[in-house]
Amino acid sequence: MCGSVTIKGVGLPSVVEVQRNVVAGQMALSRAKNAFLKPGIRIRAGKNVPLFSVDPGNPSVLVRLLNGKRERGVVKNGAFEVCQ
Repeated sequence: MCGSVTIKGVGLPSVVEVQRNVVAGQMALSRAKNAFLKPGIRIRAGKNVPLFSVDPGNPSVLVRLLNGKRERGVVKNGAFEVCQ
């Protein structure tokens, strides 16, 4: 588990609100259906925006793609450190 959240002092939603949210969720899912049916995802990053993934050969190492440059490394003290 990565964390938890506790919410205090909030009442239960009304039946009307729950029904409205169910309908909204179903509508959103129907709009996204075609995207879910296609395998894989495409993420386009802008300039100076890194994309991180896990190294398939070593799950303790990250792969950073930044401005067309691919580097392997780890995060230490909140910063990406390239492996030697």
